[in-house]
Amino acid sequence: MLCVYASRFLHSRASIQSFKRLTRAMSSTSNYQYETLSVTSNRDHVLHVQLNRPDKLNAINRIFWHEVLDCFRKIKDDKDCRVAVISGNGRMFSAGLDFLRHARSHLQNSWQ
Repeated sequence: MLCVYASRFLHSRASIQSFKRLTRAMSSTSNYQYETLSVTSNRDHVLHVQLNRPDKLNAINRIFWHEVLDCFRKIKDDKDCRVAVISGNGRMFSAGLDFLRHARSHLQNSWQ
């Protein structure tokens, strides 16, 4: 009987810890909503920042620069985060600058 009680106690304790970890991860990543980045947390104290433009091979545009600065300023102040892992969504980390986007804006400015 004692073994059954101990098993239930450990199971419920593990469930409570899992729930706390899940709610902590959900609350901490809700502050990180971006168009070009995806921020998730699968472990305590770890944020996974992903470049999230796989259709453009994660090419870096103007929006990205604003979002990445905002994201890492928030991470710097996030007391729950100890590690930030950076990766690219899709088949490559990044193709570099989004020249097509920059070229369009420069061409439009030169015709005006």
